[in-house]
Amino acid sequence: MSIFRRAWLSITRRKSKSLLLLSIIFVLGSIIGGAMAVRLASDNVHSRIKLRLGTAVTIEFDQVQINKSLEENPESPLTWESPKPEILAIIGSSPYVKAFEYSLRMSIAIEGAQKYIPAYFQNEEKGEKPGENREPFSLMGVSHATIIDFEEGKSRLISGRLPSEEEITSGASVVLISKELSEHNQLDLGDTLLLQSSIYDLSDIETFGVLETLETAATIIGIYESTPQAAMADGAGNSYKDPWGDAFLDQQNANTLIAPIDFVGSLYHLKASAYNESYRERFGSDYPVEEYQALYILKDPDKLETFISESEKYLPPYNRFVSSLDNYRIVSGALVQTQKLAEYTLLIAIGAAVLIITLVILLSLRDRKQEWGIYLSLGEKRSRLIRQILLETLLIALIGIALSIFSGQLSANALSQSMVRGEIENTAKEIGLEWKVYDKGISARYMNTSLSLKDVYEAYEIELSSRYLLAFSGASVFVISLSTLLPMLYLLRLNPKKILMGL
Repeated sequence: MSIFRRAWLSITRRKSKSLLLLSIIFVLGSIIGGAMAVRLASDNVHSRIKLRLGTAVTIEFDQVQINKSLEENPESPLTWESPKPEILAIIGSSPYVKAFEYSLRMSIAIEGAQKYIPAYFQNEEKGEKPGENREPFSLMGVSHATIIDFEEGKSRLISGRLPSEEEITSGASVVLISKELSEHNQLDLGDTLLLQSSIYDLSDIETFGVLETLETAATIIGIYESTPQAAMADGAGNSYKDPWGDAFLDQQNANTLIAPIDFVGSLYHLKASAYNESYRERFGSDYPVEEYQALYILKDPDKLETFISESEKYLPPYNRFVSSLDNYRIVSGALVQTQKLAEYTLLIAIGAAVLIITLVILLSLRDRKQEWGIYLSLGEKRSRLIRQILLETLLIALIGIALSIFSGQLSANALSQSMVRGEIENTAKEIGLEWKVYDKGISARYMNTSLSLKDVYEAYEIELSSRYLLAFSGASVFVISLSTLLPMLYLLRLNPKKILMGL
């Protein structure tokens, strides 16, 4: 008789024992499968959150550290500056970076041009202070011909072209202007703009008179438009409108001219030199050193922390990296307790499964001791008996595991939805004071501020995936293998002579 047939007949003859083992494997398998499904679902949500939050990293002054140093040493002079282009380029050479760009901004006026004002602001009372809107345009110099805003879909070219790499390197006097600015001032490709930057009389707060005006010409080579800003949401997922903020951003984008960074830098340095040469003693201070803004787009959201930890050594004092991790840590907090509970449940269930299944198999072997003694006395090899026991256990286990795959999914759905909802509700009560809302600048354009705890809950999905099936199968094989190890040792020690003699 084949081992398989003998094993199957043995299972059917001992229905009560077989059903007991099947029930135990089914129950414990359901617990293991449920805990594993919850754990894997949490991992999936973390990945989805990171992907939605984006991979952008910027640099800003660490105001917390600056305030702390000022409080601790109020009498000591404290200075800080943004990283230089060389440092920004070193950081950008990281293998984790897909694209990077640093920029330099300065305020300018354009001879004969008026700034674009959105309809929302046109009905407001101006109430402008002296000196306001004298230079209403922002001239932004970019470091690469592949401008990130265009590569990442934040802006798109309507007509004309982007500056070439040669124009960027040489600091050519070419600019891109917005569609709104073009239409508002009847400007077109090929037109020459006279850019103006003035030094004002800071001692006369009544008029802020112009002491000196520097001028340079630039040719329009392209016209672009910015894509609309994503809707805003608070930490609990409640969407809200910010008409003032949206109008401010529209106005800021529309009145921004884009040029090669060295072109902007030369104008900035010319202004700084003129100020320092003629007015430094009069006003008692140097012209501010240029501050560069940097933007890094990483290849993989999972590498954000690694990139930041490896690159922090390059930052000057009182600077810090800003990324979506600021909000990720808050949003993902609702999953931490769920993950820990799933891990503890999984470990306890595996331990209990090994112990209980081992005891059941061992008791079954002891009940069948006479049977084993007869087989051994008739010359049956122990290895054949061991294979029979393993086959019996495996057949029962396969049925129990197959059933527990689906029951584990059902229990995971019910349990995890309850746990995750509870954690979300608890976190939502505290998130109002902690939620990081980025300003209407580079951070807001590249870091998702609309993701909320509600999105986390909706993204939490128990899936019957190949990853789950592989993990559950691996755990099942481990449990069954370990559970049959001790009973097999018992079988190896059986003495057929003593068994048949009743000893």
